Amino acid sequence: MKRCPYCAEDIQDAAIKCRYCGSMLNQGMLATEWYRSRNDRMLAGVCAGLGKHFGVSVTALRLALVILTIFVGWGIIVYAVLWVVMPLEEDPQLPQQTPINVTPPPNPDPPERKPRPNTTHTP
Repeated sequence: MKRCPYCAEDIQDAAIKCRYCGSMLNQGMLATEWYRSRNDRMLAGVCAGLGKHFGVSVTALRLALVILTIFVGWGIIVYAVLWVVMPLEEDPQLPQQTPINVTPPPNPDPPERKPRPNTTHTP
């Protein structure tokens, strides 16, 4: 017997879903978010990120992508979609960015307008 990490009820060792609270216990590889690699990239880091996530050789993934592109024609489309959908992994060396306030504070006193000199010449 083991305990559910969400409701702390006793459940069977082979349980996939808690019968008390209904939470999934083993969500698998597809439940975690995929990230593009920041370091091992050739183009956008899609294959390196997927290889790191699934524990597959990056070379095998790149070769599969080339074969998919040559024989089926979907390789470039799949890569482009993953490039857009997958976020870039966070760099631990960079500090966390804070949001920038893009709206300037309101100016309580508008600037004074100076009269323009008369530049037209009248004879």
